[in-house]
Amino acid sequence: MIAVFGEILADVFPQSTVLGGAPYNVARHLQALEMDALLISRLGNDALGKQICDDMQHRRLSLEGIQQDNSYPTGQVSVTLHGQQHQFDILDQQAYDYIEAPQALTALQNKPIDCMYFGSLALRNSVSFNTAQSLFKQSTCPKFLDLNLRAPWYTANTLEFALHHADYLKLNDEELTTLAHLLGYSPADAETHAKQLLHQFALKWVVVTCGETGAWLINSQDQHFTDEGCALTAPLIDSVGAGDAFSAVMMLGILKQWDTQTTLFRANQLASAICTVLGAAPSNNGFYQNFKSHWQLTLA
Repeated sequence: MIAVFGEILADVFPQSTVLGGAPYNVARHLQALEMDALLISRLGNDALGKQICDDMQHRRLSLEGIQQDNSYPTGQVSVTLHGQQHQFDILDQQAYDYIEAPQALTALQNKPIDCMYFGSLALRNSVSFNTAQSLFKQSTCPKFLDLNLRAPWYTANTLEFALHHADYLKLNDEELTTLAHLLGYSPADAETHAKQLLHQFALKWVVVTCGETGAWLINSQDQHFTDEGCALTAPLIDSVGAGDAFSAVMMLGILKQWDTQTTLFRANQLASAICTVLGAAPSNNGFYQNFKSHWQLTLA
């Protein structure tokens, strides 16, 4: 089982509402790929929170780690159109900012947690930050940090906290540049910055995604792996959620003990496939059937 800590939210467009948040997307992919995921998050006592709970039940995701908040709303990102560009405003003071430690610890009690996923957004508020700290102290399982920088909701101190508690780090090439600057690294190439992160924070590996050109990974033995990405099997619809699909498969690879090159290839396979459908996580689990068959996945 993989514990997934962080935000569940909705992108609210003028004409529609799309459920998401990186942790939620990752959990949906994991569960569809027959890996039990336990979400630790908090929703408002509102219609959107009910919609998310209904969606979770439809996807066979447990509600045991979901807290309900009577003071703050279910997380939202307000999306407005300016010309041909969408502007995303991640709202402050949302329910996922107030994930409480006692309830979170109870949800994880006596659970066979093999890995824990987290990102940076849910660490922006002191309540959820302190809860993450409590979870990290209690759990000895590997921690997978999916950086997901969302300006202005991070600081160098928050990111250093996250990195110190991570075993595996996933970020994109732009985030690597931003992170190196925040940590005061001297200008250098991407691989040098990744090696600095590996050694400063005692990470097992750093994986860097580069959009349509694939991804590369460097481990603590300074071994370098590259996958150039997969050609799309259908027209590009949107890239929303591709990085979250990538993260889900990287964790699968860790727990299933796939070799690194295979894991990178399969992560890019699913990420590319997500780009050919609308939304971050297909509601039809038939989408995943070929992956489950070829990767020989059964419920874990």
